[in-house]
This record gives sequence, structure tokens and C-alpha cells, in this order.
Amino acid sequence: MLPMLFSNARSIKAVLLALALMLTACAASYDKQVFRSTEDLPTTVEVYEPLTGNSLWTKDIPVGHTLSVDFNGWGDIGPFAVRKNPATSMKWKLSKTGSFWPVESDKIDLPGRPVSTKVTYRPRSESQVP
Repeated sequence: MLPMLFSNARSIKAVLLALALMLTACAASYDKQVFRSTEDLPTTVEVYEPLTGNSLWTKDIPVGHTLSVDFNGWGDIGPFAVRKNPATSMKWKLSKTGSFWPVESDKIDLPGRPVSTKVTYRPRSESQVP
């Protein structure tokens, strides 16, 4: 019965495509944070080392924009992933709130030691730029 199921090339391609989609859907980071900057709360995000207090990266999020920060480390990918080590890199994406397309994005390397994020709010004097 099983050989008949995979007897034609179309069936084999469909099974391989389904397998590939399942594997790539599971390959996602579990440490993603999203920050939104509004007129009431203009936001700044800082990534720092909590043991030393050293700032590794800072971003002032423009009003009306959203920042996504994704920390990636060894053991962070897969359906049964358990991170045993701190993140070694960070991807970030700044986009207008409600839009998928980034205005800015980048990837930075991290030292491989624990990091934390700190959120601060700037004065409300900023106005939203269209």
C-alpha cells in the first residue's frame, strides 16, 4: 500500500514540501520582544549587560513606530529547544506601527554573556511624523 502512495513524482514533491514547511515553521526564536512608541509614551530601548551595566545597544523608537528585537542563541531553534546559553546575536527591526515592512533593520553580535533590556520613556513633546 505504501509504495502506491508515493508512486508518482507529484506525491513525493507534496510530501517533501509539507516536511520542509513543518521544519521551517518550527525554526523560530523563543526570545522575541516588541516595543511600541506612541505620542503618550515615546520609547527608548537599551540592551545592556546586567553584571557590568555596560550598554551594548540603544534605540530611540520614533513615535508611531514599533521595534521588534529577537535574541538568538545556540539551542534556540527547533520545536523542543531549550536555551542553555545566553544569546550570541540580536536582530532588530523598526517599522511603522501596523506595517510589516521595516524602515530600518540590522543584526548585531552579542558577547555571549547574559543581557537584559531596559525601557525608558522620553518627554511627551514629540509629535507623530506621518
